[in-house]
Amino acid sequence: MIAAQCAFSGFQPPLSTAVQSVTATQTLPVKWSVTGNYGMILVGRGRGEVGQASGTPYLTRVDCATWSAAGVDQTGVPGPTDMSSLLQYDAASTTYHLNYQLKTKVFSGKCYTLTFTFNICPTVNRVIKLSVK
Repeated sequence: MIAAQCAFSGFQPPLSTAVQSVTATQTLPVKWSVTGNYGMILVGRGRGEVGQASGTPYLTRVDCATWSAAGVDQTGVPGPTDMSSLLQYDAASTTYHLNYQLKTKVFSGKCYTLTFTFNICPTVNRVIKLSVK
């Protein structure tokens, strides 16, 4: 059952697997599908409890050339925020939607990863690469 629950079709348009070129003030419309409605499936890292959204999504500043966080100063990068109240589920399209506000969280000329972890598959991170104009 876990393998079926972990089925993730990827982030949906307007996002793609490519690096997302964003502005420091925009709201990022994040949409995805998994195998059903699991309620507030964003979870705290390692918690695996439904409704515990304090750990994801979270930003990490990375080197724009290597996409590695190793040695990159994380000063000014906000900690995880509970966004479960902002999460929406559309039963007709079986799609989750979260508007992630970048304003005051990222800086122009920097790169970040935005990481999601779902309680139905807590050992797998889903990552969006962001290059801020």
